[in-house]
Amino acid sequence: MESYVSSILVENSSASNLDFHLEPYGDHLVIPPGRVFEVVGKSEEPGSFHIVVETSKIEVYVWQHCSEVAVFSEGKQLTRYSA
Repeated sequence: MESYVSSILVENSSASNLDFHLEPYGDHLVIPPGRVFEVVGKSEEPGSFHIVVETSKIEVYVWQHCSEVAVFSEGKQLTRYSA
């Protein structure tokens, strides 16, 4: 079966910390100023992330059939979930 990968980069270009929420897992991380998070999802069906941006936080929602998602920063894996 074919595997699909979707990834996004989330950069905090502000001078303050940015709250990062990975949904539907409820995972909360903090993106320091100037830092970039890479979010990578894998699935047997194509899909994409849904992003909600507010003043001091960003919410990243995985698509319905996403079977694995991980968040990386500076080459290090910060968190990982699989269905």
